[in-house]
Amino acid sequence: MSRVVESFLEIETPSLLLDQARVEKNIRLIQELANAHHVNVRPHIKTHKCLEIARMQLNEGATGITAAKTDEALVFMNDGVKSVTVTYPLVIASKVDRLLEASLAHNVDLRLIVDSLIGVEALSRSAQKHGVKIGVFIEVDVGLHRCGIKEDDPLLITLARKIDQV
Repeated sequence: MSRVVESFLEIETPSLLLDQARVEKNIRLIQELANAHHVNVRPHIKTHKCLEIARMQLNEGATGITAAKTDEALVFMNDGVKSVTVTYPLVIASKVDRLLEASLAHNVDLRLIVDSLIGVEALSRSAQKHGVKIGVFIEVDVGLHRCGIKEDDPLLITLARKIDQV
């Protein structure tokens, strides 16, 4: 519950102060832009990590959320978000299993990223273990050289074929 304070010195830290009207305007603006171009919005929650803001985005029309890490995604899945993309390529079976268990428990459309054959194999093993299919995207390096496969790397076709086989 919010309350008006007389001085910033009254605010205990850490605290988050937002201009609610600006947040709502920005969420609306992004959704209107997406609607005008007939694309879905799946906002990345890594900046706000806030269930309330995610709910605002979803209520405005976002089709799901995007999370960087397993534990971030689990918080939103457990709170009722019905479509979650995890952008960090997973290779550890226990993390994939936790995500799949939560997605099954809460009927979540789960989408995961790969950038290696090890990742494809990890996702495949977990999917078979849980008897599900996983939405899988291949991470392509778009020029920032932070992560993903270069668009001309032969591994890209190999990964796509491997994903298609499982």
